[in-house]
Amino acid sequence: REMAKRNEWSEQASLRHHIRSPGKAVWIWDHRAVRTERIWFVGVLPPPVNGMANVSEWVLNELEPAADIHRLGVHRGGFSRTVWPIYRQMHLIINALRAALRARANDRFYICSDSRWGQLGSCVMVIFARIARMRIYVHHHVFSYVDNPTDIARLFFKICGADATHIVLCKGMAEKLVLVYGRDIKVRILSNANLVSPPPVKPSSRHELNSVGFLGNITLEKGIADFIQVAEIVQSQDSAVKFSIAGPVPNEQLSALITGFVSRSPANRVYLGPVYASEKEKFFDNIDLLLFPSRYKNEAEPVTIYEALSRNVAVLATARGCVPSQLAAECVWADADGFAAWAADRIRAGRKNPSMLDGWLRSAPLAEIVSVKSIFDFGLDVNDPNEAIINEGSCEK
Repeated sequence: REMAKRNEWSEQASLRHHIRSPGKAVWIWDHRAVRTERIWFVGVLPPPVNGMANVSEWVLNELEPAADIHRLGVHRGGFSRTVWPIYRQMHLIINALRAALRARANDRFYICSDSRWGQLGSCVMVIFARIARMRIYVHHHVFSYVDNPTDIARLFFKICGADATHIVLCKGMAEKLVLVYGRDIKVRILSNANLVSPPPVKPSSRHELNSVGFLGNITLEKGIADFIQVAEIVQSQDSAVKFSIAGPVPNEQLSALITGFVSRSPANRVYLGPVYASEKEKFFDNIDLLLFPSRYKNEAEPVTIYEALSRNVAVLATARGCVPSQLAAECVWADADGFAAWAADRIRAGRKNPSMLDGWLRSAPLAEIVSVKSIFDFGLDVNDPNEAIINEGSCEK
C-alpha cells in the first residue's frame, strides 16, 4: 500500500501477482482496478478538419478507455485567417493555465507544439505544466523547425526539460530532432499510419494507368499548380489520361484556376469538390495514381498518402517531411520545381508498362503500428506480457 501511495496510484489499486524468486520479488500492478490516471489535452480539435486536429482527436479517443481525459480544446469556428492565430494562442494559454490550476502532480499534459512565433505560446503552456509538476507529452506535427532550427524552438526544448516525452511521426524526424536539439531528448515514434484502417475488402491491383488524382487542400503550397502542370504536359501527348481534383478551395482566385483548368478539357478533367468518408473511398477507387506535389514547409507525414496506399493506389510525391519514409525512393522527387516534368515522365512510363504501379506499391516501406497507450506509459494490460509494467528488486525496494 505504501508502494502504491508513493507511485500516486489509488489505494484501491490491486496487486495482481506477487512472484517470489531467490533474493528478489516481481510485482505486477493492475492498472485497470481503478481509472485514476488523468491526461490534460490543450490544443486544437475539429472543427477545423485538418491533419493535426484529426490526429489529436484520434489519440484522445484511443486513450479514453484507459484514463480520465480532460479536453481543453480550441475550435476555429468562423474566425478569419488574421484573427484565428491570435484567438487560438490566447485560448491555448488560458486553457493551459486552467489545466495547471486543476491538475494533480504527475498528471499528464499533452499538447501539439506550434511553430515560428506561435511556439512562444507553447513555451508558456509548458512553463505552467512544469510549475504544476505535470508529466509533459509534446506531439510534433511540424517539420519547419526540424529542418531549419530556430532560437525559439531551442528555447522550447530547453523549457520542456529532459523528462518530457516528444512524440514524432517517423524515424527520420526523430533522428533530426535529437541531432539538432540534444541527445538527451526522449523521443517516441507514433506514425500517422495508425489512423488508417485497411478496407474490409482489399482493392484489386491496377492493371492500367488511366486516371491520375489530387486530393487535399487546394492551395499553391499543397502543389495544385504543379498538378495542373503535370496534366498539361501529359495530355499534350496523351489525351486519354483523366485528371481528377478533390478538396476544398479556399478563395476565388484558386477557384478560377480550377474552373479554367477543367474548362479547357472537360472530357478528361474533373473537379469533385471536398470528399469525405465513402466519397473519399470512391475517389481512390476511381484513380490509378495519386500525385502529392507538396511545397508546404510544415508538411509532416500526410495521412492522404497512407489512405491511398491502403486502397492500392500508387503515389508520386515531393520529398517533404516524412514523405521519403512513406514511399519507395523511386516515387519521391527531391526538388519541387522539377516535379512536373519528372512526374509526367513517370506517368508516361507507367502507361507503357502498368506493372510499374504494382512495383511502386510493393516497394513502399511498411510503417510501424504501435499502441497509443504505450506512447503515454499507461493503460497497460497486465494480461499481455508485452504491456505489463514490472518492478523488479527485493521486497524492501
